[in-house]
Amino acid sequence: MAKINLNRTINILSWILVLFAIGFLVSPLLTNVTTYFKQKELQEELEEAKVSKISAIKSTKEEKKAPTAAEVRIPELKLGDPIGIIVIPKIGLRTIFVEGTTKELLKGAPGHIQGTAFPGTNGNSVISGHRTTYGAFFYRLDELAAGDIVEIILSDQKITYKVAAQEIVLPNNTEVLKNTDQPMLTLTTCYPKYSAKKRLIVKALLAQES
Repeated sequence: MAKINLNRTINILSWILVLFAIGFLVSPLLTNVTTYFKQKELQEELEEAKVSKISAIKSTKEEKKAPTAAEVRIPELKLGDPIGIIVIPKIGLRTIFVEGTTKELLKGAPGHIQGTAFPGTNGNSVISGHRTTYGAFFYRLDELAAGDIVEIILSDQKITYKVAAQEIVLPNNTEVLKNTDQPMLTLTTCYPKYSAKKRLIVKALLAQES
């Protein structure tokens, strides 16, 4: 009888492990589906509000000169509003980002941390995003190096930054949010992958016209 019970226990544990493994594999896929539909919704909002004119912005000689910090138009935003597009060519990222970084908002897009500078203006603009779930927008953020380009597209304006530095900090480190005298973009995500023990920070400075 004891042997039968032992075998039954082993079988039950085996099935539990199998189900756990399946859940582990399927969960990221389900979160990505959620994010996909949220991005579609945000795209519609951008188009309706005429905030984004992505198709009109091309790398041609006729492209408008990049705006200075003083020329960037700051819209009135409320929590959850789509701001524009963040583009990082090196890691193949092109996605909408929103105002705010609540748990629910980050399920659909990277978020601009409220209270930090608006992208392109003087000060430190901070954008946070998931690394391994809900779109995993910043999954390859650790591949960025000095000189890599990060673009922020706002309405008919395109703001270009160049990566200056990368660092790893603890989650309670608020120095990364500290304001600056010059236009800076700070990107934050979890570190290492599949863990939230630390934060990966990438800092980029506004590119100067040559």
